Amino acid sequence: MANPGTPAFSMPPAEDETVRAQADVERRQREDAAARTLEAATIGSGGLTVKGGFIDLKEGSSLHVSGEAVFDGDVSLPAGSLNTPGGSIGAGQDITAGQDVIAVRDVKAGRHADVDQNLTVGGNATVTGDVTTQARVRAAGDIETTGTVGLLRSVGSRNYIVGTNYAGAWINVDGTIGISPSSRLFKGAIRDWSFDPQKLLQVQAKSFVYKQSPVPYQAERQVGFIAEDLDELGLSAFLFYDDTGAVQGINYDRLTVALFVLAQWQEQRLSAIEQRLSAAGI
Repeated sequence: MANPGTPAFSMPPAEDETVRAQADVERRQREDAAARTLEAATIGSGGLTVKGGFIDLKEGSSLHVSGEAVFDGDVSLPAGSLNTPGGSIGAGQDITAGQDVIAVRDVKAGRHADVDQNLTVGGNATVTGDVTTQARVRAAGDIETTGTVGLLRSVGSRNYIVGTNYAGAWINVDGTIGISPSSRLFKGAIRDWSFDPQKLLQVQAKSFVYKQSPVPYQAERQVGFIAEDLDELGLSAFLFYDDTGAVQGINYDRLTVALFVLAQWQEQRLSAIEQRLSAAGI
């Protein structure tokens, strides 16, 4: 008992180690029970919000969303797959999956999409950075990489042999990949075309290396023409230009048309010479 006038106080009882351990066990049991309850839980229209945390999928697990899956940050599934059979997938940053990413509608990533297996999209795939996959990229709609240098790589295509019914792929000025058909079904206002074939004889072949080679000026030398040389000769029909109007490169496939015209011109000259020689009895 404290003496009169002396403030009474009492120290909190020291928590026994056994009591503390028991509390930890009970806490883990409650967390496990909550996780098991969530296995069959239905989330309503309000959705699922994780504040400051994350959704952790153990090895071999997948995330299956019947509607849309939208994430402000990264979507990372190191060993699983992401499947939204009824909606879209949207991520503010990266989409990374150890297996497949499948969406019936659209896939959008604020940065990169890195998928170890297949990326299958029923709608459009839009990625600000790079699209990287070890298997296939399939999209019923458009595949778009919108970064300053948006790359779409297909490393395995170097080992794939196409059949006889193939078409060359071309990149349009807006970055769209497509074909350039030659059938009359796709062409209008058709008329004969000619140019001064002697200009083509003034073009000098060059050898060079690309400045953006892995080791600048030390890569294997290439052969070809310089676009500016053709531009100076007025051969703009065989060139392509950037969005500022500066000459950028040569459409070498169009040069085959010029070579046909050149061959026809030379054939006409030879025929004329032969006729004169024949008339002269030579």
